[in-house]
This record gives sequence, C-alpha cells and structure tokens, in this order.
Amino acid sequence: MERIPIETLGAFDAIRPEWDELRRADPHATVFLTSGWLRAFLAMSPTPWSILTLRADGVLVAALPISVRGAPHHWLPLGHVLTFASAPFADYQGMLCRPEHQDAAIEAFAQALRALPWQRADLPDVHDPRIGTLVQRLIGAGALLHELPAAPCHRIDLPPEWEAYLATLSKPTRRGTLRTAKQMAEELPLGRASFADASNLDLHIDAVLQLNALRWGTSAARYAKYRRLFRAAFAEGCLRIVALWDGERPIGAGAAFVDAERGFYGSYLVGHDPEYARFSPGKGVLANGIQDAIGGGYHAFDFMRGGEGYKSSYATGESTNAHYALRRRGARAVLLNAIEPGYAALRAALVRLRTQRHAA
Repeated sequence: MERIPIETLGAFDAIRPEWDELRRADPHATVFLTSGWLRAFLAMSPTPWSILTLRADGVLVAALPISVRGAPHHWLPLGHVLTFASAPFADYQGMLCRPEHQDAAIEAFAQALRALPWQRADLPDVHDPRIGTLVQRLIGAGALLHELPAAPCHRIDLPPEWEAYLATLSKPTRRGTLRTAKQMAEELPLGRASFADASNLDLHIDAVLQLNALRWGTSAARYAKYRRLFRAAFAEGCLRIVALWDGERPIGAGAAFVDAERGFYGSYLVGHDPEYARFSPGKGVLANGIQDAIGGGYHAFDFMRGGEGYKSSYATGESTNAHYALRRRGARAVLLNAIEPGYAALRAALVRLRTQRHAA
C-alpha cells in the first residue's frame, strides 16, 4: 500500500474525482469529508494541514486529514499537538476508507502517525468508530490515553412532507414550532424569513455571525474565518442559511452544512437577538430549517455536536461523538503539560476581554 501526503490545494483539487468515489464507497463518511466542504475549509485553514492518502494498485483507498500544530501556540512551539485538520471547525471527525481495505489502512495510518513529532494528540468529535481502533494502535506504541466522556448528537429522521413531520411532534413541541411564524405575522408588520442566495449571501452570513456572537462572543479573526468558510461552502453547494427579519434587522439566523447526495442537512451555527426573545426566534429558525430540509428532499436533519436539552424533544435518533486525548512520555511532553494550563487561562481571559469590548 502506497502512502502519499497531500499538502497543497492544487494537489487536493487533482484528486477530487477520486475522493468523491472513495467517499461514496465509505458508509461512515460525513458532510465534513465531502470534497466540497473540505475544499472550502482547506482554502481558509489558519493552521498547517496534511492529508494522508493510501493507494492500492494505484487506486485511492483511504484518506485521513490531519494537522500537527505548535503548542501552546504556533508562535511559541514548545511542543507539538496532533489533531484533525479541520478541528475545531468540523462537528464530526473521521477518515475515509473503502471497507475492504479497513484493517490495512488503519495499520498504515498508525505507522504514519507514530512517526510524526508530536507530544500530545487531541482527537475531538470522533464520529467514526475506526478512529477508536486507530487510537488503540497508538496506545500500543507507547502513548497514554485519556478518553473524555462521549457527547450526544441528536438527529431527526424526516418524513417526505411537512405536515407529516408536525404530526410526529408532541402537542407542546408542535405549538412551539409554529409559534414564531404565527406571532411574527401578528405582531411584526415587517417580519419575514429568507434563505441565502447568490444575491444576498453576505447579508445572511453577517446575520448568522453577528447573532451568534451576541451569545458566544467573537473576535475579528474568528469572524473572518467563518465568513471565508461560509462563502466557499456556498460556492461548493454545501451551505444553507435561513434568517428571520424585522424589517432590515435580523432577529434569528442559522447556517447548515448539507450533503444532498446522502440526504443530510446538518444544523451548524445559530443565533438570535435576545431583544426578540418573546418571539422564540431560535425555534423559528429551527422550524424553517426543518421545512427547508423536507422541501429539498433531505432524509435527516442533524443537530450535530451538542447535547442541549431542547434537541431531544425533536429528535428521533441519537449518536455520540468520542473524544480522545493521548500523551507521549518525555521531557518536552512534561514541559508542555506544565505550561499549557497557565497559557489557556491567559488566553481565556483575553477572549473574555475582547468579548466585553465587542459587546460595549
């Protein structure tokens, strides 16, 4: 089996037809490993990345996007951390592999990862059981494992009609789902819902990012990264954005990454204006997204990572994300472990300060 790293956008573009064939053959592939989404991400990636690819008799049979990053910061690389190339942007992480090559691919990837110069491996949001097997191979080579609790991920298996979907909900949930549209129609003369298209894309992207920042805060760098990602994903045909408006003022918005080929509609980033809380704009965004997914012929509306309680009242199915943290022995690993907590606390304080200034 031949191992070939892909480290430039040009090299990735050259194998996209093969990549798409490989993804179709892989039952574990998610929207974040479609060539469209990954191309959109790699074009704006703020960190170094590499895609480990494996070929058998010249045919692409497996791929694993990774990143080895300086830690605690790329400007202060006292050590190195191995992680997925798209962490933390992708809600689901994994690899691509043709099923008949699974065992050989896992062993080949394990050998490749063992040879890389990292002191810590952070592998979050793993939605692919084969990564667990890969982690076991790394443990066998001397790495120490700290497995964090699995995180729930909820989804809705969609019927083909909106009314049929509403009939599956409990009466309280159904009322809450329809309440926003009814109340907006009654109380907001300029209230409306819209979806992003080529003519209004930036307006919708700004609505999502600005409303999300009201709750979680932001920075200019983070805003720019997501703006680039959303623009590129839209160009690749794997992004949907819905926004609710009071005139020209956005009051709720949500972005979803979609895989039309597999009928997957994944809610990714949402936000709402707290001044309009009595309209429940978050539920309005959800209702519009689900209706959009049904209308588009999608089979699943996925909430992706995050176990917020409201999701369970809608969900018809649940899966989990695993999180793995590995440590290697050695002086550099000890130094990195000693320094990182203080660095993380300082960085969190700076983020809070930026958020407070942004809110002001």
